Amino acid sequence: MIKWWQTIKVHWSNTLVYRVNFLLMVVGPVLVFFFVKISLWYSIFQGDSDIRIGNYSLSEMLTYHLWTMIVMLISRSYNFGKLSEDIRLGRVSTYLIYPFSLYEFQVTNFLSRLIIQLFIGVLSLVFLLTMFPQFFNGFETTSFAKGMVLAILVGFFWFSLQYLIGLMTFWLEETWVLAVIAETIIQLLSGNIIPLDLFPEWAAKILNYTPFPYVTFIPVKTFMGEGDGFLLAIVNLVFWTAMLNLLILFVWRKGLKLYTGAGM
Repeated sequence: MIKWWQTIKVHWSNTLVYRVNFLLMVVGPVLVFFFVKISLWYSIFQGDSDIRIGNYSLSEMLTYHLWTMIVMLISRSYNFGKLSEDIRLGRVSTYLIYPFSLYEFQVTNFLSRLIIQLFIGVLSLVFLLTMFPQFFNGFETTSFAKGMVLAILVGFFWFSLQYLIGLMTFWLEETWVLAVIAETIIQLLSGNIIPLDLFPEWAAKILNYTPFPYVTFIPVKTFMGEGDGFLLAIVNLVFWTAMLNLLILFVWRKGLKLYTGAGM
């Protein structure tokens, strides 16, 4: 546990050393939310609070996207870029001889960023609660606690997915294209852009057999106090994350057979 804690502290130091960058991590998502999403949906609803799209009024739609922002702040705490660079430049060799595996090192990186993102998410939420209480009419501490649990599990899912994409560097020189494709598909099908209950009924039924609804839509609805599948969401997130980790193990073993340490 000592080596894990010390490694997390190193990651914290590396992240927080650039204070302006950290400040942008805090205020950036909130500014984007207000200047992009509020403007977009205000235009779609034509500023009329009486207009409804599906089950959503303008206020309810903004509340939905506010919680979407909180879920993203907490869960998107890992970047696979360093992993891809380590593989491409041959630095993976270090982890083959150290008593600290590459996977363990990347997990500590993820955990350190997750703790920071939790702080940023809560700080952003307190600010929004103070400035715009009308968006939180149905706010409940129980729903908030459940939503936080799901958001953290979503973070583990995203870490596993991005780690898997990073491992593809064993075969590809650049993996950012795969990351962009995955990000675009998941944002669309998880309810990040449009709530899934506005999708056609047949499409929503198909998506229930995928991990997508549990990445954004279900956690957001849980935060809003409207979710009734909390335990099912936990089971699904754990299941899909476990499947990704089994795939990670398979790809890692295959990749090592091709690894030559080129770039060292």
